[in-house]
Amino acid sequence: MNGAGSVAGAPGGARRGDRGAGPGRGPGPVPGRDRGRQRAPGSTGRPPAKGPPKAKGRGSTGRRPGSTTGRIATVYDIDGPRVRLGVGWFLVSAGAVAVHPVTAGLAYGVAAALAARQVVGTWRARSWQADLATGLAVLPVVGALLGLPIAVGAFVCAVVVALVAAAAPDAALFPGSGGRLAAAGVVATAVVPSLAAVAMVLVRGESIVAALILVLLVGAYEAGDFLVGSGGTTVAEGPVAGATTLMLLGFPLALVLLSPFDQVGMAALAVTAAACPLGPVMASALLPDAGAHAPALRRIDTLLVVGLAWVAAVGAL
Repeated sequence: MNGAGSVAGAPGGARRGDRGAGPGRGPGPVPGRDRGRQRAPGSTGRPPAKGPPKAKGRGSTGRRPGSTTGRIATVYDIDGPRVRLGVGWFLVSAGAVAVHPVTAGLAYGVAAALAARQVVGTWRARSWQADLATGLAVLPVVGALLGLPIAVGAFVCAVVVALVAAAAPDAALFPGSGGRLAAAGVVATAVVPSLAAVAMVLVRGESIVAALILVLLVGAYEAGDFLVGSGGTTVAEGPVAGATTLMLLGFPLALVLLSPFDQVGMAALAVTAAACPLGPVMASALLPDAGAHAPALRRIDTLLVVGLAWVAAVGAL
């Protein structure tokens, strides 16, 4: 009785249901030591519930994580109406190629000029350097309308002008001896996208059938590459899907020996499938980062390598 009463009456004594010290029980809570273990008002005592796992796959930029590895990579920009833009560009370019070499040069020349401007812009160069690159990119395309030698001469002249422009007082991209060299390199490399337009104009000048087939095969590659690669988990899925789509579409055309298959045979189809993936990688090398915003460049980047191969296939060299 006295023992029980002393426990019940002791200040801070154990109440019914409390786990105090006793036989087979551990020591009760020690003031101060277990203060951090006390539950906050309204707490359930359970660890906070974990929220839903963060979505993996596509980031806020609309590009698949892993699609950019430094500067050399294939990029899939999924923001906005990309499919409609791709279909629209295919229809415009195919129509321009079908009409005349001049219209082909106009469509692809505009794309090359915008691509050059965007390349310079991604390097944060001066506005006048972007204007200069825009104009220089048009020169080889105009030259292509007059033949391959003129196109080559115009391209060389454009590069020389880009190098000379680096001597302007405000041309340096950053202080130091390398600032002017960097500026010369940026403006000169911005002319490279014009190679895609030059190739298309030269192919169109030799054969309207070959030019239209080139547009069709490049469009098939880009469609397969984008549809599979933009949701893929490896860098090879998109190019493999694009090359497969190209081969399936191009095989019947090669069988009936349409130009340029009538001159170089089935090998042209294999070369086309192998060259298409190289263009986007080459375009990425022109940018400070593979994911830099350059939509006009991405419209014609597949042609950078395969276009030159077709120039040789149709005998324009």
